[in-house]
Amino acid sequence: MNYLLTFPLVFLIVNLLTGCTVALVGAGAVGGYLVGEDGRPVASIVDDATITTKIKALFLGDREIDSFKIAVDTSLGVVTLTGRVSNQKKLNHIIELTRTVKGVKQVNSLLSVANGKNTAQ
Repeated sequence: MNYLLTFPLVFLIVNLLTGCTVALVGAGAVGGYLVGEDGRPVASIVDDATITTKIKALFLGDREIDSFKIAVDTSLGVVTLTGRVSNQKKLNHIIELTRTVKGVKQVNSLLSVANGKNTAQ
């Protein structure tokens, strides 16, 4: 699919899944641009948004994961996970599930277990 068509669609999906909003300025959604600066090329931004969306979709489809308590941020294929989970088994499962997504180069887990221990892999 053409990046000009994919970019707005991916950002809409990501925003719906994460609850974030993005300001678009310009002549129409396809011709718009993001307000602010990001040093990554547009293709990298789209790739990162796609990775984040795929991860969030996996989390939403997994009944063991409370996906709304986990934040996913991707930059240049490096995924950072933040939030709290109920036990170490779930934390490990989330990390392993994240690693299965195509394009993920590294997973940085800042997840913590509800009992206060942070033993991310």
